[in-house]
Amino acid sequence: MILSLPGNPHPDRHPTAPSGVSRSLMRELILSGRLGPGSRVLIVGCGDGELAERLIPFGIQVTGVDEVDEAIDRATRLIPEAEFQSGVVPRSHFDDTASPFDSVVVLASSDFRRSLRRRPALRTTAGLLSGLRPGGQLHFVLTGPGGPLPHEAGCLSKMLRLLPGTVMTSPLVNQKSGATFQPELVRLQLDAQKRTALEWDQLTGALEIDSPDPCCRFCPIQLSFEPPRAA
Repeated sequence: MILSLPGNPHPDRHPTAPSGVSRSLMRELILSGRLGPGSRVLIVGCGDGELAERLIPFGIQVTGVDEVDEAIDRATRLIPEAEFQSGVVPRSHFDDTASPFDSVVVLASSDFRRSLRRRPALRTTAGLLSGLRPGGQLHFVLTGPGGPLPHEAGCLSKMLRLLPGTVMTSPLVNQKSGATFQPELVRLQLDAQKRTALEWDQLTGALEIDSPDPCCRFCPIQLSFEPPRAA
């Protein structure tokens, strides 16, 4: 399959948007996930919607979520063809009547910035998995130290292999000059069995480790803006 790439992103887009990664990621999503007209994709940490903008010309229905309200406002203005919501995951999509996503892409999430075996990360993982169709794919774009998803590919792959499905890892082209870390895509392709949200909660909950230690060398121990715990 040969992809004809869409034109340059919207001229009002922020100049630091990672266009190299987005183009490479777009190829991976469409080819590996066999996405096409009518496919549904959820982008977590969508920012101002650059990846969404690249997927829409292929007839793909995109939902983007981001924890930064200003990013959602900007994405909504720049890309009216997609749906954007504030928050971590769009819980309204995860009920029994909603159409499941074919692919979920995690670009950024505060829940994944600490250990992947801690409850916030596992709870969000369960929510994302419950929104996927059987056989769908969950993608994590790992950005290395200091990035939105500061984890090693081997660390995330080890966790995902404990869930039902197949884990794959591939590098992503980064066109930003001076980059010291090659972004990597880690994806879990689910098996064909349909599971409820409760079943996904149980499967991921079994992975929890009650430890403050980071899960890998890139994982920060504590976020600088995290409020101290009450005594």
